[in-house]
Amino acid sequence: MMEILKPTSLKKDMQAWLPQGVVILAALLFSIFWLVSMGLQSYDSGSFSRVLALPSIDYMKIGKGPLAISNKDISPEFEPLVKELVVLGKNTRPDSGTLSTTVSIGLKTSGDQKQLVSGQRLFLSADGNSYKFANEKTGLSLLPLPMAGSEVLLQIETSEKKEEVILTSSAFLDRSLDEETYVQVLKKGKMWAPDLFLHQWGGDEYRDLSSKQKVEIDEKVYFLSVGDLLWWDENEWKVERAFLEDAPVAKFTSVSAQGMNFEVWSPSGYSSSKIHVALQNSRAPQKAEEIITSVRPRSTSEITCQLGKRRVIVKEGDWWIKTDRRWRSLKTAADLEAFLHHEIQGELFMFEKVENMKGKTILKGRCFDKMRTESLPISLVVNTEKKTASSSGKNGSPQPSMIAKNKMTSPPLQHQNSDGEEKQ
Repeated sequence: MMEILKPTSLKKDMQAWLPQGVVILAALLFSIFWLVSMGLQSYDSGSFSRVLALPSIDYMKIGKGPLAISNKDISPEFEPLVKELVVLGKNTRPDSGTLSTTVSIGLKTSGDQKQLVSGQRLFLSADGNSYKFANEKTGLSLLPLPMAGSEVLLQIETSEKKEEVILTSSAFLDRSLDEETYVQVLKKGKMWAPDLFLHQWGGDEYRDLSSKQKVEIDEKVYFLSVGDLLWWDENEWKVERAFLEDAPVAKFTSVSAQGMNFEVWSPSGYSSSKIHVALQNSRAPQKAEEIITSVRPRSTSEITCQLGKRRVIVKEGDWWIKTDRRWRSLKTAADLEAFLHHEIQGELFMFEKVENMKGKTILKGRCFDKMRTESLPISLVVNTEKKTASSSGKNGSPQPSMIAKNKMTSPPLQHQNSDGEEKQ
C-alpha cells in the first residue's frame, strides 16, 4: 500500500493516463458541438418548411454554384430580390411560340407562386426581408421577356432603375414523364428502313412520302420528316396540325443510322423527356414458290394458282396482299391508298407479266415484306401439263408434285413456313 502512494509511482500513472484523457475530452467536446449544430439545423429547416408553400427541396441552393442565376453583375439593390426568385417552370413546347411562352415563378421565403406569359408585368411588394406578389401596381415589378430555351429573361424595374437578369429553371423541379402512358407508347415504337416499294414504284406523286422516315407506333405507321409534331389524344399519337393545346406533344428532332430521336412535352410544357426509337432489322418475304402453288395457264395473260387455301385467277398487273387473315386483291384506288399508308398491311405480290421463254410459260413479278423494306423478284414456271389419273389425289385435287420447277431468281434466303389461310 505504501508503494502505491509513492510520488514517483503516482507521477508515472498520471503520465500514462494523460494522453487517454485528452482524447476522451476532445471526443466529448466534438459530440456536444455536433448535437448543438444538428439542433440549430433542425430548427432552421422546420421554420423554412412552414413558410414555404413550394415542393420540399432546398431552394436556397438555387442561384449558387452550377445553378448560378446570371453571368452578369447584379446591382446591390436588386440582389436580395434575385436571390428570392425561383423559376418553377417554363413552357418549352415547340407549339407554344416564343411570344406566348408561359412561365411559373415563385418566391423562396413567402412561398408565393405566379404563372404569367412573356410581356405580362408582375408587381411585387417588400415584406421585411422577403417579397410578395401584389395584385395592384407598386414601385417594383418583373417583366418576362421572350427568350428561347429553358432560361427565363426577366426585367426588374423600379421607379429609378431597370435591369435584366437571366434565371434558369432548376432541374430539381422537373417532373419525370417516364411513367406516362403517352411516353411508354412512344418508347415502344419501331423505326423501319426506307420503303423500297415507294422508292421504286411511287413516282412523282409519292416522292414526298417516300423521302420521309417510317416509324411504327402501337401498330400504326407514320411517315415523318425531322421537325414534325405529333400530339396525344388520350388514345394514340396523331400528326394532324389542329391538335389540342392542352395535350402532350412530341417532336421528331433527329435521325441517324441507329434510329429516330424524339422529345416529348407534358401538357403544361414544363417537363419534357427525350426518347430514342431504334431501327428494326428487316425480314425478307417468304419464298413465292412456297405460298403460290398449282400455277396453271388460263389464257395468254392470265393464270390460275393456289394462294393459301384459295384458288384464284391472276392476270398481268394484279397486286395481291397476304394479310394476317386472308389473301386479298388490291383493286380500287382506295385499296391502293390504304396499302401505301399501311392501313392495309401484309406481304405484297406483284404479278407483272406472263411470258413464254424457251418453250416455257413464266410468271414474273416481285414480292415485298410486310413493311416493304425488302424485295425479291418472282419467276415461277407455269405448269402446262395436263392432269392424269396418276397425278391426282383420291378426290381429284392437285398435288404439290404437279408444280413444275418453280424457283426464285435470287439466291435462297432464310424463310418461315406459311400458315394456312381462311377461305374468303
